[in-house]
Amino acid sequence: MGPLDRFNLAAAVVAGLAIGCCMVGAYGVFFALPAAREDGRKVESLANAERLIEATQAAEADRAARQTKINAIEADYARRTAEQEARLVSLEQALQEKPDEAPPAGGAACRVFVPRRVSNELDRIGRTSAAPSAPRPAQPDAAVPARR
Repeated sequence: MGPLDRFNLAAAVVAGLAIGCCMVGAYGVFFALPAAREDGRKVESLANAERLIEATQAAEADRAARQTKINAIEADYARRTAEQEARLVSLEQALQEKPDEAPPAGGAACRVFVPRRVSNELDRIGRTSAAPSAPRPAQPDAAVPARR
């Protein structure tokens, strides 16, 4: 084997290695890499779907908890309203049962006769003043200062 043959053999080995490397690179670019990208997309899509499901479940649990609190507040309000209405009905009944006779003579001239039961009910409900001097906080203009 002469020096030229060794050169040709070396050139053939180098050319074979270059062609092999190009083929491996082309296989990676055209076949393996797109498949890996697609697999990665599928994995990320499934992970996103799981996170979305978890977020939806957490939001639903939060909404249910808030709805439970709202229902409890509504039930308490309905109970207090029913109690208030019952007190008012008993007051009205007590006022209608009030005797129509005049107050006893010799008492104070300005004495207003209110049966003890009605007075007790008014105390329990709470006597109100004639007119509030300040706007109520629930009114929309409560935050606006009064003009002078």
